[in-house]
Amino acid sequence: MMNSNEEVGVEKILDKVFKLLDDETIQRTIDLPIREAAAGFEIYKFESITYNRFIKEAGKFIQHVYLNGLVTKQKLTQKQAEAEAIAVLELGYQSAYGKGFYAAYLDSQNNNHDDLEFILNQISEIIIQGTRKLYVHWVITTQIQSLDWQSKCRIVEAFQRLQSSILPQKLKSCPPAMFADHLPDLINVLITADNAIINLMTTDIANHNF
Repeated sequence: MMNSNEEVGVEKILDKVFKLLDDETIQRTIDLPIREAAAGFEIYKFESITYNRFIKEAGKFIQHVYLNGLVTKQKLTQKQAEAEAIAVLELGYQSAYGKGFYAAYLDSQNNNHDDLEFILNQISEIIIQGTRKLYVHWVITTQIQSLDWQSKCRIVEAFQRLQSSILPQKLKSCPPAMFADHLPDLINVLITADNAIINLMTTDIANHNF
């Protein structure tokens, strides 16, 4: 059983974690700056997009977004940016041609300005998802993983108390020690559930308004 000072301490930690991982906070911190940077990139029209030109333009886009859209600004050389562009496309690009960098290159061969813009937009969304994962990992590592085991147990106890209205009975009744090493999973589940509820509510409001 925690005393009042311990309760206040762990509740402050949880409150800070939930504020940092709130979807609106993440959108404001990560999504919006990257999308604004992407929107500010000037796309030139080319009569034809060769393989080298495609890599060069994708690299320029990466250079621009990493310098202007990331919380921790990165200044890449053209070669570094081109290598990063290939890696990003290989990691997450998907279209009718398939997945990865080569699928993106095939899409670019339509020589359509809108197709190149679509590819660059996908790059920005892949960057957003990757940056979000790094951000969540940073929050969990700095705020939770660095705590000692007893502190983690106290946080689980506070978690069970504060979230009792939505937690399954088995989770509420389990000894905190059972979940001390799984706090990141518990927090991620709760954050995901909260975001899903918010999205449903937003969709429901939009459907009623239009």
